[in-house]
Amino acid sequence: MFSWQRFQQKRERSRALHAEVLARHDQLVEQTRVLTGTDWLALPDDFNLRFEVLVLLVAVQLSVWRRRAQPEDETRIRLLWEIMFEGFDNTLRQQGVSDIRMASRMRKLLGHATGRRNAYLESLAVRDPQPLHAAIGRNVLNLQDAQTNDPRIQRLLVAIQAMFPSDNFPEDTRTS
Repeated sequence: MFSWQRFQQKRERSRALHAEVLARHDQLVEQTRVLTGTDWLALPDDFNLRFEVLVLLVAVQLSVWRRRAQPEDETRIRLLWEIMFEGFDNTLRQQGVSDIRMASRMRKLLGHATGRRNAYLESLAVRDPQPLHAAIGRNVLNLQDAQTNDPRIQRLLVAIQAMFPSDNFPEDTRTS
């Protein structure tokens, strides 16, 4: 096979993968809107809440892809993370954040999102519900660590589990 044919095939696979990940990102954003638009979280539906919920949903999706471990999943993981931040950049620009402030805002968001993603991925990997409940309570609901029994945490987990395979969650958080 000629090198230009291999190059063309690789480019077509890359385009298809990017389109697939972009579609999945759009689904996660829509699911975030649904979850934050309900009153049962008892929090204002603003950028901060949507940021927290979207990072949680993306972390769960990354966990699903890591468990599956197909050949192109590492590329999917990288692409989803990049697309999420392109969306944050676009949203902040629409809210009027100037170019001068954009770099510092994005650095701050990246630091927060990375820490939260790692906490969610670790708690999903060890399959222990307590760290997951604590991370959701701390990050999404702004609760103290001792308040991991808040019913909103369980309701949020039930809603998220409906969106993802049930074997991705610790046993104590699964729905019946």
